[in-house]
Formats: sequence, structure tokens, C-alpha cells
Amino acid sequence: MVGVKESVRWLLAVGRGVEAWESLVWVRGGEGVGVRMEFEDMKRGLEEEREVTDGFSVWELVEGGNLKRLGIAGGLFLVQQSTGSTALAYFGPQFFELLVGAGDKTLLLTGIFGAIKVVACLIFVVFLSDRFGRRPLLGGGAAFMAVCMIATAVVVKTYPQPGDGTVTSSGIATVALIYLDIIAYNFSWGPLPWPCASEIFPTRIREPGVAFGVGSQWLFNFVWSFSTPYIQQSLGWGTFLLFGLLDVVIVGFTYFCLKETAGKSLEEINGLFDRVEADAEHGWKDLNDDAASHVPAERHQDTQIDGKPVQSKHQTAHVESTAGRS
Repeated sequence: MVGVKESVRWLLAVGRGVEAWESLVWVRGGEGVGVRMEFEDMKRGLEEEREVTDGFSVWELVEGGNLKRLGIAGGLFLVQQSTGSTALAYFGPQFFELLVGAGDKTLLLTGIFGAIKVVACLIFVVFLSDRFGRRPLLGGGAAFMAVCMIATAVVVKTYPQPGDGTVTSSGIATVALIYLDIIAYNFSWGPLPWPCASEIFPTRIREPGVAFGVGSQWLFNFVWSFSTPYIQQSLGWGTFLLFGLLDVVIVGFTYFCLKETAGKSLEEINGLFDRVEADAEHGWKDLNDDAASHVPAERHQDTQIDGKPVQSKHQTAHVESTAGRS
């Protein structure tokens, strides 16, 4: 990190314009016309953000649709930590001991578990992240994890390990189920809560809103990390059943509480919270549905910068989102 320059937008925000320009030239590898236009766009964008957030009060976070946004942001990370995958990652050897018995093999299985997580997340980022909507992946991932966890609980309860170091076919089957579970997690609830939490907030409250979401992620991570050993000691195989039932609840949370944000402009997303359509709230709404009616009239007004009219970013986003449908 020593050789990496500061963020261009941060340097502009603190009034270090010369350094900001040098940083952008370093990133782009030249000073062409396109780079200069990008630099001017950044400066205009920062000015608009200052105007939008001017006079912000923390009480705005609990007004109207903003309180709902905060609830969803916190709910996303509560759900992420409640899938059971965090517990498996932190206490892998203990969980694999329930599946195949004690021994060094639990460490090997935990190492494979970690490698599968990395590969699955890479596949998601490269091939799946922008190919489907948020809600189908989140709902489908939770449903698949529920099946894996409940099936694991049933097998462990019905066919317990002999305890003599022998790995039975039922033990191998449950290990495979856990690996499938973590793949589903990294295709859904592992990465997706992060973009979802940033997409639901308008520019005026995005910074404190995302901060609230990230803070809740660490809080719920601590809660599950602290409680998992006690839950496992008390419930044994029932720990898998608990996570499976929670995954079933998560499917309901996804369907009834989350709104589709993939492929939508800021205006369309704001419309989902300020004037919610029934099919957008409860159904798997088409990503290409026209939401022009949700755009507040004042967002179409041009701003004045240095005495010249400049089209706002909000208006541009709306024009781009509707032009592609005509």
C-alpha cells in the first residue's frame, strides 16, 4: 500500500485538487481528454453531493422510508450471520467432529471447507453477480442452505458415527452437504448483503446508513461467534436443525421484506421505499419494469455550476435507465 496514491474523490473532498489530478493521471496512465472530462465529472459530482447532504440531521434516519431502510440494512446482516455459515467457518473442526468423529481429519476437512469458500466466491463474482437479480439469488440460496442443513441434521441423528475413527458413508454424505451449503452461501448471502445495503440508501443518508449496516454486521457476528459453542454443546446435531429452520425463515424474510435493487437507478430504488408498489414489494419484480412514475419532479431540475446549467447525476441516471427501454 505504500506506493498507492490517495483516492481522487477524497483528495477533491478535502480541497487538494492538484494532488487529486495527479492521482487520477497516475491511475489512468495519461492526461487525455477523457481523463480531464472524468476529473470534471468528479468535481461536479462532489459539489452535488455537498448540496444534497447540506443540513443533514441524524433524526432524518428514523423518518419515513429511511427507518425502513435502516431496518432492512440491519436485517440483511443479521440474516447473513444467522445462516450458520459464519459458525461453520469459525468452529469448523468442532462441527466436522459431529459428522465424522474426532481426529486430525477434522482439520483437513476444515481446510478444504475454506478453499471451497474462496473458489465459490470467485465463481460468483466472475460469472453470477450481475447475471441475476438480488432477491432470486438470496431466496434460492437460503432455500438450498435450509435443505442442506436439515438433511445434515436428519442424517447425523439417524446414523451417528461409531466413534472408533471409522468414517462411514453417512459421514461422507453430511460433509458433502456442508460443502454444498457453503457454496450456496457464497453464491448468495456471503457477498450480496454488501451491495444491497449500499444500494437501498439515497445519497443524502448513504454514508450513515451503510455505516449502520456494517456496524450491525460486526455486532451480529460477535453474537453468533460467542454463542455458537454453547449452542453446539447443548444441542449437538440439533445445531444443524436450528440453522436449517433459520434458513427457512430467511426465505420468508427475502420474499416479504427485500426489494429488488439490481439494475435500477437511484430514483427507481427511492420510489420503492417512498411509494411502494405491491408487486415490487412482494413479488419477483422484473428488473426492466418502468419506474419513471416514481421519480420526484424536483430531481429533473438542472443545477447551476459556475453560472452554467449542469444536468444533475440523478437526472442522468433516470434518463439512462429509461432510454435503454425505449
